[in-house]
Amino acid sequence: MFLSVSLAAASAAGGFGQFAFTHVHNLHTMEVGPTYFRPFAEGGVAIRFGTETKDVSFQGVSRYFKAISMRPAPGSPIRLAYEATGLGFSVECRDGLTLTGSGVGPPTLTWADASVRPGLPTPDVKWVVLTWPDKRPPIFVGFATRPCGLIAERTDGGFRVKTTKPYVGWARIRTPYGNDSLSVNGAAALGQVAQQVSSIAERLLRPAPKVQSVETVVDSNGITATWTFDTEFAVIPEVAFRASSSGLLKVASPYKRATLGGGTGLRMSLEKKLTLRFLCRPLYPGLALVWNGEDPFRPGTVAYADAESVCDAALSVLLGQADDLTIRALTDAHDEFLSDAPRTQEPVTKLTLFCARDGSGASLAASHALGSMAREGSDGELAGLLASIDWVSWLPIGKDDAERKQTAAILAIAGAISGDEQSRLLAAMANAAGAADVLGELRSWVYPRLATLQAKPPEWWASIASPVRLLSPDATFVPLADGAELSGLSPFGKESVVRLVLPDGATVSPISNIASVERIAAEGDVRIATWKVSPVEAGMWKLRIRLAPGGAVPKAARGPRYSEGRRSPSGLLLIAR
Repeated sequence: MFLSVSLAAASAAGGFGQFAFTHVHNLHTMEVGPTYFRPFAEGGVAIRFGTETKDVSFQGVSRYFKAISMRPAPGSPIRLAYEATGLGFSVECRDGLTLTGSGVGPPTLTWADASVRPGLPTPDVKWVVLTWPDKRPPIFVGFATRPCGLIAERTDGGFRVKTTKPYVGWARIRTPYGNDSLSVNGAAALGQVAQQVSSIAERLLRPAPKVQSVETVVDSNGITATWTFDTEFAVIPEVAFRASSSGLLKVASPYKRATLGGGTGLRMSLEKKLTLRFLCRPLYPGLALVWNGEDPFRPGTVAYADAESVCDAALSVLLGQADDLTIRALTDAHDEFLSDAPRTQEPVTKLTLFCARDGSGASLAASHALGSMAREGSDGELAGLLASIDWVSWLPIGKDDAERKQTAAILAIAGAISGDEQSRLLAAMANAAGAADVLGELRSWVYPRLATLQAKPPEWWASIASPVRLLSPDATFVPLADGAELSGLSPFGKESVVRLVLPDGATVSPISNIASVERIAAEGDVRIATWKVSPVEAGMWKLRIRLAPGGAVPKAARGPRYSEGRRSPSGLLLIAR
């Protein structure tokens, strides 16, 4: 079965990231839900937005942003905007704003000119910072629509901070010191906070930058991606700098620290454009044309519920070592998976995920995405998983962090097979996110580090990176010195359709029982050529594929596995039966 899914909704500029099936999300510096937020920094406590909020509905979503609306309630916002490109979130108020916390006393309120202790109101100002004498993260409350006052009060169990009048408009909730905490005691310390926050207050009062487009330029060694925002100062995910330090990518745009305080802190782009250069090499769908070695790798069983066996069968296809039985087992496992897997539709993009809403089963779905891409270049399971990669962590959906990393590792290879540049970019992001150890040997060559970019590749790389591939299970490759003989059976003399990946300069010509052979229109992935073969009569037909001068068919070699730890001393995969 060949599935074709538009990847537009799963593009790098779109998707839904972490914002699909729940309303509690981790931004760069805090956890945010419809009724509360909790900074990650030391001493951070959950702070609620007034009363309980009900009747939550989507207003918009991408991997960078989500907006929800809520039923009006006194002191509670009517809209909440999660902003993954900024230092917090925004709320739209209709009848003022009330913030409450438990287990901690009321904060001191500081603005540009002064501070007041609990029980005293501030004047109408553009912004106020909440600080505590104990070590806690300062909280910025900005009034973007018009100035407003706040007052902090002690309650039986903690504190309440509320507007001094029924504020109507947008308020910004930010962490100006990022993931740092401060102990703010005395006039000098309060004055320093006022001075420091004043220096970035105008930026904090703005909406977080919005992504307008993501453009990609691909070459043989990588992808250069440029995000265009509507304004400067988009927060760059920390994962980008971790990957840059390890040599997986380069941050090619100017940036500076986005937060106050010590240490490195979060960083932001100084321009509307953010350019990242990922090192990555392409893979191709289909069975590779290779000279078979003495000990071809063919998994003993392919169980549809076993991600490892599915991935290993897919690797045997990419390596050119899968026989008809292996390909049939992989196909049957995929069909069984589709009949058994849940189908979860994301409510805004309408993309389908073949896993539970909580992410359970995402790694298994990713393994079948890899199998589909390897066998036939099909993106049926791939699109939804790529759409789930979020901007903050660059990880896809999963029931927990371990499964998210496992899913990312598999997607890194499945996406590398895609002919869609945006899919390859998202796969490179997933790989850079600190994916699990699975498929590690293969990923280290598909995504080389700068220090190893020019290193001599292993013997198996020539076959797994080969651009000569067959995607039609009813046809057969036989390698020749400068190409291949391709044959198929037409029992009733009817036309056959053959799908191939061929390098530039390769030619296709008849050998026997061929009335005509015609290349027909491409079907999405322009690398896949579809040929219509008309036989003279019923029976076997044969075609000759010639590579361009200098082209050669690689020899099969012992290649990478899903898990290197499950090899026997002979190199064969050990399958539990």
